[in-house]
Amino acid sequence: MKIANEWEQFKSELKKTWSKLTDDEISQYHLNHEVFLRALETKYGLDRTQAEKRLKEIERKCNYSAAA
Repeated sequence: MKIANEWEQFKSELKKTWSKLTDDEISQYHLNHEVFLRALETKYGLDRTQAEKRLKEIERKCNYSAAA
């Protein structure tokens, strides 16, 4: 259950940071990382490098990664 709790905390941080993302888009973080990044690019006007950099910052803050 630790992994599920970590995901819930991380997901909460994603929602707080990027409130325009839907739950479906956030679920793409694990299901299809490319789709997740495209949603960030589209909804927040980020380029790929900016989206990846900001995501890595949140992952570090939460001690979480796509491999978790």
